[in-house]
Amino acid sequence: DALKKELKKPLSSEDKKRAENIVRDIENFLKDAKGGQGRERAKFSDQLKSGMEHFEETHPELSVQIGRIMDLLNQMGI
Repeated sequence: DALKKELKKPLSSEDKKRAENIVRDIENFLKDAKGGQGRERAKFSDQLKSGMEHFEETHPELSVQIGRIMDLLNQMGI
């Protein structure tokens, strides 16, 4: 919810699309009951990290929220 709240803040159309894609990827990944397998998990983690780094300077709070999601998923073993 915090990530979606951040999406309501002003973003360029390119950044908004990228952030929406991250949200969609997270939701789709979590729908998989197994949480993904080896390579899928690594790819997903890389995508989140890339998104976090992309927004780090221009939208730091968005980057923080992505980082929190990464931490939660890691704690869950995903």
